[in-house]
Amino acid sequence: MFDGFIDPKDGMLDASDWMAEQQGVVPLPTLITEPAVGYGLGIALLFLHDPLAGQKPEGKSFDAKSDSTKDRLVPPSISAAFGMYTENGTWLV
Repeated sequence: MFDGFIDPKDGMLDASDWMAEQQGVVPLPTLITEPAVGYGLGIALLFLHDPLAGQKPEGKSFDAKSDSTKDRLVPPSISAAFGMYTENGTWLV
């Protein structure tokens, strides 16, 4: 199940290949604990579009760390929106 999250070169956790082939919305919640504005919550919504799935030759995978510029694929586009609110009324969009 987690084979797609392990880098075959060094065996460490790496989600870059998985993220390059996904499409959709990823919510990223954030806790705010800044004493000057109080406690609060924030959320970022990332929209992954133009995935690499289907754009690469059969048997090849996206390698974000490749030094070679020959046949290198451009990573997918990412759009984002962010909003937050704290207990003293501070907000950001």
